[in-house]
Amino acid sequence: EVQLRDDKVGADGKCFSHWDAEGHWLEWTVNAPKDGSYCLVLRYCSPSAVKRQVAVDGKPLCGEGSQFPATGGFSAEANDWSHACPRSSNGKPIAVPLTAGAHSVRLTNVDGQGMNVDYLMLVPAPG
Repeated sequence: EVQLRDDKVGADGKCFSHWDAEGHWLEWTVNAPKDGSYCLVLRYCSPSAVKRQVAVDGKPLCGEGSQFPATGGFSAEANDWSHACPRSSNGKPIAVPLTAGAHSVRLTNVDGQGMNVDYLMLVPAPG
């Protein structure tokens, strides 16, 4: 079972852990302040590279999933945490066109590898 924890070193408050089983998903509602192109930035940690399917409003962004690089561990150290965004197969960050207002973001575990998640940010895509 996915757990909400407050004892992970370096986390910014509570974080998700035990997101280890293939098919497990986490979903957020994000609010775009205005129409535009945005990147989804995830703060996470994992001792190995993991693959997650990322969908916005039910539409997958990256085919069979986006690879998130290993960070060094599951937060035994404060520097185990890293930021990353979903990337296309050519390695470029995926910019998501959004209208102003609420949108759902779902990340699904597609490889059965563990990943702790601290938070998800919606940031304007580089122009």
